[in-house]
Amino acid sequence: MIKYLSKMMTGYFRDEDGVAATEAALTLPVLMILLAGVYDVGQAIVLNHKAVVAAQIMGDLITRKQIIEFAEIEDIAQAGTLAMEPYSAGVFGYDIASFIFDEDGDATEDWRVTSGMEENQNAITMAEELAEANEGLIVVTTTYNYTPLFGQHFINQIDLNEVALLRGRQSAIVTCSDCP
Repeated sequence: MIKYLSKMMTGYFRDEDGVAATEAALTLPVLMILLAGVYDVGQAIVLNHKAVVAAQIMGDLITRKQIIEFAEIEDIAQAGTLAMEPYSAGVFGYDIASFIFDEDGDATEDWRVTSGMEENQNAITMAEELAEANEGLIVVTTTYNYTPLFGQHFINQIDLNEVALLRGRQSAIVTCSDCP
């Protein structure tokens, strides 16, 4: 009887049936988590690129003008929002500010239009780093609040912020005739 049990146990330990299923059961959850993470990172990269493009589009369209009206700025902001398609525009925000530099290179805010985000408090500091006497600078800040599809249990939200700094093309300063 002991000989029979010993033989059976030896056969049991040498039997390799089901090893592949066991390995798959152990590795598949890890691979699925990695795949979901790669998806979320990929989406964040795409959205970050779209935020860069939106900031550049808005800045480029504004700097083409010498004098701009508030309605035109709203249309330009809509163009920036459309650059985020097909993703939700509800979590997209922008801050467009125009700065004028005096003879000493000190910046003064000329006008600002903000929607869907807080004003970029660092915009004036960034503008002063590029100061040229009696010139102007447009600072466009965009933000997109991305909530990962699979990683939302680990990361609630990723704030994608981009800043574009541009000079006027037609004139040194882009003024707004009726901005609030």
